Amino acid sequence: MATQWVVTTAAERISLDAQKRGETTFTVTNPGNRADRAVFEVVPGDGAERAWFSVEEPQRLIRGSASVAYLLKVAIGAGTPAGSYAVQGRVYSADSAPEESSVLSGRLMLDVEPEPKPEPKKIPWWIFVVAGLVVVVLFVVGWLVFTDGPARAAVPNVAAKSQAQAIEAIRAAGLTVGTVTHRHSAEQNDVVLVQSAAPGTEVDAGTAVSLEVAVTLTAATPTAPANGTKLPRDAKPPALVWTQDEAYIARWRVAIEEQACAARLGVPIACQWALVDTQWTDKPALDAPQLSFVYPGVPFYPSNFHSGLVQWRVFPIDEFGGEGPGSAPVTFQVGP
Repeated sequence: MATQWVVTTAAERISLDAQKRGETTFTVTNPGNRADRAVFEVVPGDGAERAWFSVEEPQRLIRGSASVAYLLKVAIGAGTPAGSYAVQGRVYSADSAPEESSVLSGRLMLDVEPEPKPEPKKIPWWIFVVAGLVVVVLFVVGWLVFTDGPARAAVPNVAAKSQAQAIEAIRAAGLTVGTVTHRHSAEQNDVVLVQSAAPGTEVDAGTAVSLEVAVTLTAATPTAPANGTKLPRDAKPPALVWTQDEAYIARWRVAIEEQACAARLGVPIACQWALVDTQWTDKPALDAPQLSFVYPGVPFYPSNFHSGLVQWRVFPIDEFGGEGPGSAPVTFQVGP
């Protein structure tokens, strides 16, 4: 069953300072008993732009009956028309279809004041005379010294080319390759989506052209612990290790589940997997995860306990925060 999130705000309006910046807090509550991963996204109203708003770590794990505060920062761009604008927050579960658990907050308003008009300053007439003479002198000197002018180059169109083809075309045009970033796409692999300089424009030779490339990420390969590993009850949880073919993965998300069972007279009658932790790492390894087992006691048995089985999966994250396919699940046993 999808989590029925509760979203509240600290105020009904967002106050902006003289630089047209401000912030407010959204509180997201998980009223259920099970932990779930919440995704927070900004929903601008009419006339507002998504680029005005930013939220750090929009995807977070919220345990049952717990709340998490999301800090929304606002930075209005220069030249924005004066007026009132609205924004809302939307929250949904990362592990289910958004329409099943999507919840929209109330509207928050913010007022953009008109920009003050600078007072025109009177310029003495003699400054124009001096400026004109300087321009003439600079033009003559520049014409004499730099008659040929700097070399120019036309920017090639590299959209829909592979990364290697795009780099070759850019260098052949007398330009250099700037930053190359990669965005996960299940439909396209090794295809240029965006180039920083418009095709056909003339720029100085040697200008850097940056690229955004669509790639289809593959699943990571878990290497340790081996699937089916059994550890003593008092053993320290093992480090989780995996390999990944792509060199441009920004980080990984690791989902860890424990098997919880219900017992009657000490005999398990029903078991199910429960998500207990989600962690992010920028290296293909995760130190011993935090586990909290409750084993049946003697002679009295609790109604719920952990079987000692732990299952984990790892998901690659691209340079834009997009998530690739998860690895095959790996299961190991701790005790009992």
